[in-house]
Amino acid sequence: PVMTFADGSTTQAVTIGATGSTDVAIKSAGNFRNTVQGSISSLDIQRVLIHTRNTKQYASLISLEGFGRIAQQYTDTVSTTAPAINLAALQSSYSQNAQGVYASNYQSNLTLAGVNLSLIPQAQAGSISDFLMSTVEFLLPIESLNVIANQISILADGGEVDGVKFMLAIMDVLTYFPPARPLQLLLKPLKGLAHIMPRKFRNHFIGALGGIANKARKGDFDTLWNVLPFLILAAEMYHDPDTREGIEFLMSTVNSSEDVLNWIDYLGLPAGGWVGDTLPEIDPFAQPEQTTQLFSNPFIASAYATGGVAVAFRVSSRVIAVSLKQAKKRFSGEMKEVLPMALGQLAKRLKNVDATELRQYVFSPRFWLAGTSILLRNGSRAMAQFLKGKTNARYTPAAIMAITAYLEWEASCGKALDIISGDKKKNGEAFSPEEKAEAQEAVENLECGDKGIRGGNNRRELYNKFKVAFKDTTSGKFKEEIDDDVHRENEENYILGGGGHGALFHMAQIARYQMLHRAGGEPIKAIEGFRRVWLYTDEKSLNLADEQESQDKAKAAKHISGAYSRYVDLIIGEEDEAEQWIELKSFSQRKNKPTKIDYLQGKNIKRWNLQKKAPNAMSLHRQYSLDRAAAHVKHARLAADPDNNKRNKVVDVSSDFLWLFQKFDIKWTPKSGPLQHVKSVELGSKSVAGSVRDNMAKPLANSDTKGRSTAEVRKANMGDAESNTDKHIDEADAEQLLEDLVSIGFSEALDDFQVN
Repeated sequence: PVMTFADGSTTQAVTIGATGSTDVAIKSAGNFRNTVQGSISSLDIQRVLIHTRNTKQYASLISLEGFGRIAQQYTDTVSTTAPAINLAALQSSYSQNAQGVYASNYQSNLTLAGVNLSLIPQAQAGSISDFLMSTVEFLLPIESLNVIANQISILADGGEVDGVKFMLAIMDVLTYFPPARPLQLLLKPLKGLAHIMPRKFRNHFIGALGGIANKARKGDFDTLWNVLPFLILAAEMYHDPDTREGIEFLMSTVNSSEDVLNWIDYLGLPAGGWVGDTLPEIDPFAQPEQTTQLFSNPFIASAYATGGVAVAFRVSSRVIAVSLKQAKKRFSGEMKEVLPMALGQLAKRLKNVDATELRQYVFSPRFWLAGTSILLRNGSRAMAQFLKGKTNARYTPAAIMAITAYLEWEASCGKALDIISGDKKKNGEAFSPEEKAEAQEAVENLECGDKGIRGGNNRRELYNKFKVAFKDTTSGKFKEEIDDDVHRENEENYILGGGGHGALFHMAQIARYQMLHRAGGEPIKAIEGFRRVWLYTDEKSLNLADEQESQDKAKAAKHISGAYSRYVDLIIGEEDEAEQWIELKSFSQRKNKPTKIDYLQGKNIKRWNLQKKAPNAMSLHRQYSLDRAAAHVKHARLAADPDNNKRNKVVDVSSDFLWLFQKFDIKWTPKSGPLQHVKSVELGSKSVAGSVRDNMAKPLANSDTKGRSTAEVRKANMGDAESNTDKHIDEADAEQLLEDLVSIGFSEALDDFQVN
């Protein structure tokens, strides 16, 4: 057969619905002109009878060669030297009867390029009691798409037409296809849009059509089909003043023809998500609130057209316009330039992986921002693993998305504000007036106010967290580690992060404290802030501290027993005020030992003995003891200043230092092996022997180092009493972080963390 129903059959049982009509999908078999004997028929048009007991209707097939002549005459009209053509004669006009069935009325006895169109019948629409079946006038064989692709390619290679004429000609060609005929209703706003397009965008759009043609010639018709929803959305957004800002932002992100193709592919994704690895068909002309039947589409690949996949809907212009307007407030500079490429990668990955959990956010600007960030910082493999969501991460993919997007926005704000305030480039050069003007525009567009993640070093440390976190995702399994200040000091390119788990927890808490700052709290002064902590030999030496100009002089005078490096996860406070130190940890409990850290294989945290290097079981106590000492003496020092006699500048430290542990309870299934159930370590209390709080409260271990008394060092730097670990060690408030993210517009955080 040359034509069948959607399932490949030539007969089908149909139940008439309550409305009195039922849609039935039919499709070309793709073998028109090929006879059983293998000879080639010379027919250009064939009428195919579709009947029931009481009614008869006809659908028509047009041959490849016949359609080629029609398409050629279309494209010929684009040339400025070609005679005018009566386009109205080629376009069907639609009228709706009382029953809501569309009847197509053609000009009779019209001959075009040797093809007699008088054979094409009118659709026969009966009364409400009749069996009503709506059939397309031309059901083109799928190979006909190669003709239109070749014609588009001819137009793309020609140089005698301007951009506007070219675009309008392409739209005319597209609207010849029956599924695209409703575009005729949008040609007026599309023409208006073509005239206001920035020249750069229009030129790249024209270039993109060549890419579309190349894909189509290779049998990939997805992008060609996706042009329809793209054009519909563009026309609708241009026509409505309330949504025009959205399409203007989209055009401002385009810097190449590939960028245009990426937008076209992405806007062709279904709205509201989908399940499974097969992309459903999209009805580009149906609004999301409408319902539709499975339809056969000559623009869509045959694997999709015959797969029986339920039809989905394109995103509405209102929804995408809101998303684009919000994106304008989140993207600037490098992130804005990378956005189209990131969308192209996201579209590809979302089609090919089972990322059901995140597909519902496909048109969220926060999803775009997070995806762009991961691609920019870690590459496409990390993005693919993130989209799968099949990791042992201690946050849901949606929560990670919201946190990442928020931090990228804050980093963009901070960078722009630093440029305006006079910061210089890495090479020491000042930013130009033009660059400062761009930064000022970014601050206004992003609605930063006077806040952001300030300081180039802080942003670099933040991006290091991204690298650690999303590097782990390439393996599908996050790691758990202990930050080591000594390694950071002595090993080149060593990045603190606590493994992927620790890095994600750091990101979450950076977001939390930055939101507190936006709400009126103290700013983040430093991320992984470097400090030197002097441990004084006795209380007398402590009282002489202000007189010491450098670490070398203090050691020579035997006023300090040692000077130690600390990389504090977060330092909170204004520049000239006492700073609060925040340390962040994410540790799981040992199986059947809830108060023991699994990373330490169930061993107790050991007391530090003042040695420079400390094993893992002692490293935590070393860090805590140094934080405790700085809080007790109420100061620490910066690195030695080589331009000021190696003097270590003193900074004030508040007494309310804090260690925050992530609380979690997750279940996940690795690539091989049984289901895993992982819980955070229980902190216990000072009265629970062997617990985190008990071990951390203990004083320094005795040391045999000559020339100093451990007891005197303990008393001078930490006092006589044990540390109040119930006050200084706590669990992070994940619920409050979630609420804060939602309150400032990152609604995806409602998909909750994986916590109790």
